[in-house]
Amino acid sequence: METVWDILSMGECMVEFFPDPPGAETYRRSFGGDTFNTIAMATKLGSRCAYLTRIADDFFGEFLRRSLSGVGVDLTPTVFCSGYNGIYFIAVDQSGERRFQYFRTGSAASHLSARDVESRWIAQTRLFFTSGITQAISSTAADAVQQACSLAHARGKLVAFDVNFRPRLWTAEQAARHLRAIASWIQILFLSATDIPVVQTALQVRSDTVEALLDACWQQGISRVVIKQGEKGVLLGEAATGQITAVRPFTGKVVDTSGAGDTFNGAFLHSFLQGKSAIECARWGVAAAALKVGRPGTVSAMPTAQEVEAVVDRVVVEE
Repeated sequence: METVWDILSMGECMVEFFPDPPGAETYRRSFGGDTFNTIAMATKLGSRCAYLTRIADDFFGEFLRRSLSGVGVDLTPTVFCSGYNGIYFIAVDQSGERRFQYFRTGSAASHLSARDVESRWIAQTRLFFTSGITQAISSTAADAVQQACSLAHARGKLVAFDVNFRPRLWTAEQAARHLRAIASWIQILFLSATDIPVVQTALQVRSDTVEALLDACWQQGISRVVIKQGEKGVLLGEAATGQITAVRPFTGKVVDTSGAGDTFNGAFLHSFLQGKSAIECARWGVAAAALKVGRPGTVSAMPTAQEVEAVVDRVVVEE
């Protein structure tokens, strides 16, 4: 079957309300969700992306359909159904750090299941992406992740995964168990410092060193591992070289950190599918995230390829 998409992503995109400007009493309506944000960034840079989710026919359903399509993401795999869509609010403090309030229990996307994962969708993409949040929103969504990763592996497709552990959704033990079930099918793994205990448990890492963690990932076949460190940038571990590289961002004003990690993911994956080296992919991801945090909002604040290219040389690589 002909490859139609560079990236097929699966998860939940919710209706977002954020203060504009930060600290204001008035909230602006938008949309976001980790797995959608990632492909929104990749699409903005030029990748062909599609989204597998469920969108309900409630008050916000048409807004979501129109908004997601408007970014340029193909919604052909999406299931449109009855029910209601998830909503979240963002509060941003003076340093740009944010807090979230979610209303998502029982949402349309939480009813994702293995039945929604059709083999033809996997056949038409180069890379499949999802996250631990998708697994966590329901047991049937976790089944959908398992099904999609299994099909992608069977068809020789690349699989990228962001651990994105959220203790409000499930326990670290549950997250580790579900990661362990799909770990051997993953080639690119994204995680933050707070996700490290989940990966250590999943892969039975008995040392707290970064080297031990990366070695365990590499032994599973996860050839590229990115540890996101916020304002410090990222650590990149490559199995092919056994090398650990620090990629540091340039300094700038921080307005809103919402979606910064997702922005990194999207720029990294787009660059990877363009044939760039893993270090260059990380440089593009760090540059894109650094630009994003200087603006309010999530998808609307993501930079263009021209903007990233103009600043990527300011990103420092420490080998």
